Amino acid sequence: MVSPPPPLLDDPEPNTAPSEAATEPEATEPEATEPEATGADAAAGRALDWLNRQGGWLAAILLVGLIAGLVGHSIGEPSHPAADSVDVGFLQDMYHHHDQAVEMSLIMAADASNKIVRGEAQEIVIQQRFEQGAMAAWLGEWGHDLGDLDRTAMTWMKTPTPIDQMDGMQSPQQMAALRAATGTEKDILFLQMMNDHHRGGIHMADYAAARAADPRVRNQAKIMARNQSMEIAEMNGMISRLQRLN
Repeated sequence: MVSPPPPLLDDPEPNTAPSEAATEPEATEPEATEPEATGADAAAGRALDWLNRQGGWLAAILLVGLIAGLVGHSIGEPSHPAADSVDVGFLQDMYHHHDQAVEMSLIMAADASNKIVRGEAQEIVIQQRFEQGAMAAWLGEWGHDLGDLDRTAMTWMKTPTPIDQMDGMQSPQQMAALRAATGTEKDILFLQMMNDHHRGGIHMADYAAARAADPRVRNQAKIMARNQSMEIAEMNGMISRLQRLN
């Protein structure tokens, strides 16, 4: 930082001759009135005004530093994932994928004949609705919605497919069969369908966990893949027990 020069000492023999500056006041132009700058603009303006009053070499050096700082600030600002990014595509598609898992689980939360299967269905509803809340919040934060219901899905995985045919999605015929089934047959059918649904979800989550840009999305995808793998193991055990009892 450059300190201002010290004040001049009093001249022991002051010059009493009037100077031109003393006899002819300096003419000034009226100041232009402009809106007062605020925040970063005001700070930059004050810095540039100070630089103009210093020597050219000092102004050049400090201006380079100022520009570097502004560029660094711009680079450091977070950027939101684009509509065609892995992050946005995964969240939109997985939100819709979760919708079907919740639909199946709500059927079984009401109609399962086995209380363990009913409890598993209730847990899936709670867990996946919670995850949907987080996914919707991140999309909204980035200025994106949940996507059109008739869109082409999985383009972010470079495997475009109709949204109702994403990995693990159950067909309308399968969903109708689940609703129509009863007793232990219904319980087993639900567990088998949910296992298949989860395997498709894990495939999508693994891809996002490896390629998403936002660390929150990568972490959430890892959690989804881990939880659904654990649920598959639990449901396979339930299927074996129910088949032995049937």
